[in-house]
Amino acid sequence: MNVTQLRYLVTLAESTNATQAARDLNITRPALTNGIHQLEDELNIKLVTTSNNKISLTDQGKIAVAQAKIILSDVKTLYQLVGNQKDRVLKIGILSNIQPIMNELSSYEGQVNLSFQKPNELVQSVQNGQLDLAFTAFPNSMCPNDPQLHFDPVFDDHLGAFVISDNPLVAKHSLSYQDLQRENIIISHDHDNEQFIQQIIAKHGPLHIVFSTPGINLVHHIMDNETVLIGRKTQLDYSPDKDTIKLVELPIKELNQITFSFGWLYLDHHQFSKDERALIRRMTAGFY
Repeated sequence: MNVTQLRYLVTLAESTNATQAARDLNITRPALTNGIHQLEDELNIKLVTTSNNKISLTDQGKIAVAQAKIILSDVKTLYQLVGNQKDRVLKIGILSNIQPIMNELSSYEGQVNLSFQKPNELVQSVQNGQLDLAFTAFPNSMCPNDPQLHFDPVFDDHLGAFVISDNPLVAKHSLSYQDLQRENIIISHDHDNEQFIQQIIAKHGPLHIVFSTPGINLVHHIMDNETVLIGRKTQLDYSPDKDTIKLVELPIKELNQITFSFGWLYLDHHQFSKDERALIRRMTAGFY
């Protein structure tokens, strides 16, 4: 018994005419007849009867057709699953140019579709199936309240104030927000921390912001000993230009209490292939 024979039987049952069934299958009528006879011989039962060129199913034939349809449907699903896993492109969304992920994906051109989106866009894209996987952040461990979503945390981060190593502020044992207000501030913002910086300013008072940019790479080249950078620590740690200039973090309570949990977001029922799971593990390992 094989899939071809089962397909012959189902097509014959649906047409009730051997000539039309053979035409639908794009085979000759003798080939169809032989296929049905072989199936009957293997099962040792009579599946169809013929009268005046009209095909009728026996009671056992009706049972066989019902089961054959189930088997053919399962075979179709199997081909779709295997084909999709083999040929599909993994759709990943991330917040910004996160170097450990970019490094790992550089050798997967054509197998991965990478996009950059805002946090709320990443959540929506995962929910509606536009993304298979997203690397995103949730402030203060506030994950979306959606039972269909699964979040695997990778690391925690916080807002901080940073200066170059020869800045006089490095010598101070403690710093207050008021100390920060007397400095020239550079804001390195991205979509997940910009709103919190604005909230801090609204609550604790204005800052003398001389420059604001989402480009952390640019920040490394414009810092001097008279400026203070506000941003996330991992923006610096995972920047490709992190060795251009050495930055030291200053303890500022009002900033440090804003924390973020970074990790992988995906639909709880999503099935990743073995190769995709291995890729996710390698990307995750890049953060340690």
